[in-house]
Amino acid sequence: MTIQAPTFFEMSIVILARMHNPSILNPDFLRLHGIVPQEWELVEAPLCTEPFAKVAYKCGVTVLAQFDRLIFSEQTDGDRLEHCRIPDIAAKYVETLPHVDYRAVGINPKARIMLEGEPEVRAFLLGKFLARGPWDELDHGKPLVSLSFAYARKGGAMNITIQGETPSGAPPRQSLLVASNFHHEVEPGQDRAMQIKQICRAWAEDVTCFSQWIAAVFSA
Repeated sequence: MTIQAPTFFEMSIVILARMHNPSILNPDFLRLHGIVPQEWELVEAPLCTEPFAKVAYKCGVTVLAQFDRLIFSEQTDGDRLEHCRIPDIAAKYVETLPHVDYRAVGINPKARIMLEGEPEVRAFLLGKFLARGPWDELDHGKPLVSLSFAYARKGGAMNITIQGETPSGAPPRQSLLVASNFHHEVEPGQDRAMQIKQICRAWAEDVTCFSQWIAAVFSA
């Protein structure tokens, strides 16, 4: 089986907070505070309510707000994330609201790895990561395979999951979805907003770590 280089298709940043007010999130708030460019166009009507708010743009960037979290996501198309915009957007949002009780932040890049040849994805994952045994196939049929890896890191954790995707296209192409979460805790007794901004703007370090993990695991 041939394993192609990963393609990053989504990046998200999740900021955990206490008692954030979602109702302040709307297109005018983002535009007037310079959080997003003035010329960005909405892909749909914004949803702005007290418990939940969502603003989505045609460029693939979406901002979600709830009482306990902010979610910044971006759909990407390419093998690299060097032009990702949401780290700066997230940092500007926090800078605009520095007095919110921020608690932690997650940097979450996702990648797709295309596979060519035999075996099919399920058998590939079983063969690469697990010894053969009765779990390969029971009376109920063949299992769906999803793998999770959790690593402790200074100030947080790195979590990675791997699962097969349904073949698509003509002819059908097999692929793996590899999702990561780099969790960063905020240090108590220090400027929480400043820490969140620093973590967001250092996002490329987590993406590099993720890329190195993929290269090491799938080349072994």
